[in-house]
Amino acid sequence: MIKSFKKTIAILTASVIIGSLAGQSVFAAGPAQSSQSDNLKSLQKRLLEASLQRIADKNSKPDASAFIAPGIDTSSSKKIKVIVRLSVQPAAVGIYAAKQGNRMLAQEFTQEKVADEQTAFLVAAKAQGIDLSVNYKFDTVLNGMEVTVNANQIQKLAKIPGVQAIHPNLIYHPISEPDSLASETLDKNDMVPLKQIGVDKAWEMGFTGKGLKVGVLDTGVDYAHPDLKGAFQQGSNGPVYGYDSFNQDLDPYEDLPRGYFGGYAGSAHGTHVSGTIVGRAVNVTGDFNQKGVAYEAELHSYKVLGVKDDDYTAEAPTGTSAQIINGIEHAVEDHMDVINLSLGSALAKDANSPDSIAVNNAVLAGVIAVVANGNDGSSGHYYYSMGSPASAQLAISVAAATSPSVQYEVSVKDSVLAQSNLLRLVAWQSGQTVFGSIFGTKPVEAVYVGLGRETDYTSDPTMFKDKIVFISRGLISFEEKVKTAKKMGAKAIIIFNGIDKVENGVSVPNLDDNIPGRNGPIGSIAALGDGHDYIPLIDMPGQLGRSIARQLQMWGTLQFTFASDIKVIQLKGDTVAEFSSRGPNSDGNYGIKPDVSAPGVNIYSTFPAYGKVNPSQSYEHAYARESGTSMASPHVAGLALLVKEKHQDWSPADVRAALANTADEINKDGTMYDVYSQGSGRVNIVNALKTPAILQALDKITIYDNQYNPITMDSEAPNLSFGMIQAGSEASKPLQLKNTSGGSLTYTAQVVMHLKVTSDPDPTRAIPTPNVKDIKVTLDGLDTGNSNKITVGPYDRHRLTLTAKTKAKAPPGVYEGEVLLTNAKSGIPPLHLPFVIHVGEDDSANNSFAIQDIKLSNNTVTSDKPVDISFTLHSNTVNYILIGLYGLDEKFLGYVSYINDIEVKDDTEKLNYLPAGKITIPDFDGTYVDEYLSPEGDNVIKQLTDGNYNLGIIANSFNPETGELEDQTAIFKSIFVQDSSTESVTPSP
Repeated sequence: MIKSFKKTIAILTASVIIGSLAGQSVFAAGPAQSSQSDNLKSLQKRLLEASLQRIADKNSKPDASAFIAPGIDTSSSKKIKVIVRLSVQPAAVGIYAAKQGNRMLAQEFTQEKVADEQTAFLVAAKAQGIDLSVNYKFDTVLNGMEVTVNANQIQKLAKIPGVQAIHPNLIYHPISEPDSLASETLDKNDMVPLKQIGVDKAWEMGFTGKGLKVGVLDTGVDYAHPDLKGAFQQGSNGPVYGYDSFNQDLDPYEDLPRGYFGGYAGSAHGTHVSGTIVGRAVNVTGDFNQKGVAYEAELHSYKVLGVKDDDYTAEAPTGTSAQIINGIEHAVEDHMDVINLSLGSALAKDANSPDSIAVNNAVLAGVIAVVANGNDGSSGHYYYSMGSPASAQLAISVAAATSPSVQYEVSVKDSVLAQSNLLRLVAWQSGQTVFGSIFGTKPVEAVYVGLGRETDYTSDPTMFKDKIVFISRGLISFEEKVKTAKKMGAKAIIIFNGIDKVENGVSVPNLDDNIPGRNGPIGSIAALGDGHDYIPLIDMPGQLGRSIARQLQMWGTLQFTFASDIKVIQLKGDTVAEFSSRGPNSDGNYGIKPDVSAPGVNIYSTFPAYGKVNPSQSYEHAYARESGTSMASPHVAGLALLVKEKHQDWSPADVRAALANTADEINKDGTMYDVYSQGSGRVNIVNALKTPAILQALDKITIYDNQYNPITMDSEAPNLSFGMIQAGSEASKPLQLKNTSGGSLTYTAQVVMHLKVTSDPDPTRAIPTPNVKDIKVTLDGLDTGNSNKITVGPYDRHRLTLTAKTKAKAPPGVYEGEVLLTNAKSGIPPLHLPFVIHVGEDDSANNSFAIQDIKLSNNTVTSDKPVDISFTLHSNTVNYILIGLYGLDEKFLGYVSYINDIEVKDDTEKLNYLPAGKITIPDFDGTYVDEYLSPEGDNVIKQLTDGNYNLGIIANSFNPETGELEDQTAIFKSIFVQDSSTESVTPSP
C-alpha cells in the first residue's frame, strides 16, 4: 500500500473563472476647510487635499488594489508588521535624475512629495477606520513605512489610493558559516587574503581609503576595540558611531553576552566585518592585530541585527526588512561612500523585495552597495540558492573564495576496516607542527563521541586523555568540537564528513552510507589552521567515516595508527567555497549573480571583548577567524573604497565594472567556475586601479516591481544575460566601452566561449557544458575596416552590439562566454565581460534534468486569457509529477495539477512510470487547489491575486513497490498574474 497517495488526483487542472467586482476608487479627504481662514492649519489642509486628489486621479480605475505579497494571511485577526510601499518615487530617484541632468524629474521626486503622500495615506487609513501604528517611515531609498496592523485589515489597506504594494517584514540573519568560527593566530596580522587580492600593492600605490566613509549594516560594533576605535569620526560631542536601527538610538554597540549556562553569547559579526574593512592594526596588547583593506577610511556602524535586551536564550541576532531599510536610509543621509551588508534572507528570492529596492535606490543616490551573496550553496539547493538583498540588481554581490593555505597529509590506518587512507590534517595548536612526536607510530586508542558536543562525552575525565576522539561533522562548529576535545584531554580529533539528524527528539549523526555532498572529505571549510586552543584536527571522507562508525556500533573498539611520513601540502586557494550561494538572480532574466568573488574562508579579523562595560577588559586575544560570504563582502567593500579614492567622480556602476572587468577568473582543478558561482572572478585591486576604461552592458532593467510605475534604465552591469532564447533564433544586446582617461585607447576585441565550466557537484543534478559550436556570438561596432579593433577617444564612450545566434538543433542548456578586450600597451590590464545564454528546445539528450523546457504560452496570466503550461519529461523513471504554485517567499500555496498513473490491484496501489515526452497543462488562468482541504474534506479552489509567483514542476521517482521516494527534481518558472479587469501589463524581461 502506498500510503502517500491514498487521496490523489490523476489529472486535475483547476480552471474556474472568477468574475471581477466593479467598484469605485476610495480615497479620503480632511474636513472641509473654511474659506474665511488663511492660517497655517487651513494651508496644511489644502496641501493635503491636493495631494489626496492627485493620488485619486492617478488611481481612478475601478477597485484599484495594491499588490499583497503571497504568504500574508489576510484572514487572521492578529496584529502583524508589514512594509507598505507608496506610489511616489523616493527621493533617491530625484537624486539620480539630477545627476543625469533631468531637472524636471529631479523636482518631481523629493522628500517633500514623499511626505505629502505619506500624510495622505495615514489620513485615508484613519478615515477608513483602519487601526494601525507606524513603526518606521522611509523616504530616501523607499517611499513607504513599516506599520503594525490587524492582518484582516490589509486588504482594505491595499485599496487606499497610492498604496502600491504590501510586503511581509522578513527576518534577516548575518551571513557567516557556522561550521567555522573563532581561531587565533600568532601572526602580527594575516596578510594572506589581502595579498591574494593585491591590497598590499594598492597601499604601495598610496590608496588606503583616507577621506572616505563606509557604513557597515550589521550587528553593531565593539567600538572599544583598539583596532577600531580610531576609525570613527570625532564629533563635537565625542565619537560618532552611527545609528542603531534595531533599538532606535545612537549607540550601535554589539549585543552584550547575557544569561548563564547556555545563555545568549552576545553578538560579534559586525565587529569582525568592520575589522576586515578598516582595522587600524594599532593594538599593542598582544602579538597580533588586524589591518583592514581600507584602514584609513572612516567607519560608521548601523546596527540592523540584534537581540532584544530581555531575551536571554536567543541563539543568534536577527533583523527585519524595516530595520534594514531604516539602516540604509541613515547611511544614505549620512553620505556614506560605500555600505556593506553581510546579511540576507535565503527565503526572499525576489529582485524587487523592499530591501532590494532600498539597496537599488541607495545606489541611485550615489552610494556603492556591497552585499554578501549567501551561504546556501551546500544546503540542498545549489543554483538559485541566493536570496535578498544580494538580488538587488545595482548592488555588488559577492561570493566567497578560498585563500592560499598550508595543510598536512598523513596516512592513517583504522582498526575496524583495517584500511590505510591518506588524510588531511587541517588544524593544530599554534607552534606545534612536529606531528610525529604527537601521534607516534604505535596504535592510538580512539573513542567515538557522536557530534562532539560536551554532552556527548562521559563524565570520566580519564576516558579521553591522550586518545583520539572520532566525531561526525554537524550541528555545532568545528571550533567548538576542537576546543571541547582539548578540554577533555584528547590528543587529536578525526572528524568525518556528515550531517546531523533528529531521532526521538535528539540530534544524532546521520550514518547513512550515501549522503549527497557529504561523501568525500569536508574540505576547505574545516581548515581552521593554527590556534592557541587547538589540537590536531584530521579530515576524513564521509562515506569512510560513517562506515567505521556503523561498525563501531557492533564492535565497540577503535584504534588509529599514524605513518611516520607527514607531508606538507600547499593549497593555492582561489576555489569557490562550497557554501557560497549560487545564482541565477531572481530577476526573471537569469541575471548573473554574484558579480565577483573574494576571500571568505577562515578570515582573521577583530572580535569583541565588550570593553564598553568593562574598560579594563584585555583585547589581547580579541580576534577570530570566520567563514562565509559575510567575510568576502567586506573585502570588496574595502576595495570599492580604494577605487573610489582614486576616481572620486566615478559612479557606483563604474566602480562595480572596474572591479568585475579586471577580476581574475578562477577554476576548480582546471575547469573554470561557471558564472553563477564566481561571477566575473576573484577581485584584483591592482588591475582595478590601473584600468583606464571599463566595459558595461546597457541592456534595460527594471528596478521597481514591473507592474507598479517601473523605472527602466540601462543596467550598466559588468555582465550580461541574454535570458532564455529558443534554438534557431538570435538575440542582440548593447554594450559600451567607456574611456575614463585623457588619452585615446585602442583594444583588440574577441568573443571567447567557455568550452567547459563547473556544474552542480551533486552527480545526480550535474549537467555537462553544452557544445559551444552550436551557438555563434559576434561583436559588432568595431573600428571601420578592422575586424577586431575598438578605438575610443579621451573621456568618450564607444557603443557595441553583442549578438547570439543559435543553431536550429542547438541542445538546451546554459552557454557561457565572455567579451575580452586587450590593450597592447604595457600596464593596461585586459577587460572582460561574461555573458550567459539559456537555450530551450525539446528532446535534448545533453541535459540530465528530468523536467526540461518549461514554457508558458504567455508570461502574463489573466482570468480571461488562460495560458498553456508545457514541459518535457526527459526521464523514464518518474512516476509522480506535481505542478505547484509558490509565493516569492517560497511558501507553497497549492496545486495546479498532479500527473500520475496509479494501478490498483488486490487492494494495493502501484505507481507506474510515466512515458517520456512533452506534457501540456491547458488553460491555466490563475486558479488553483489550495494546499488544505475544507472542513468537509473537499478541495478548495482559489484564485491568485495580482503579483509575481513561481510555478514549480516537481518530478518524483518513487519505488513502485515500497513507495519510498528515491529521487526528486524540480524546475521553476516565474509568472505574473494580473486581474483581467485591469489593463494588461507584460513584465519586462
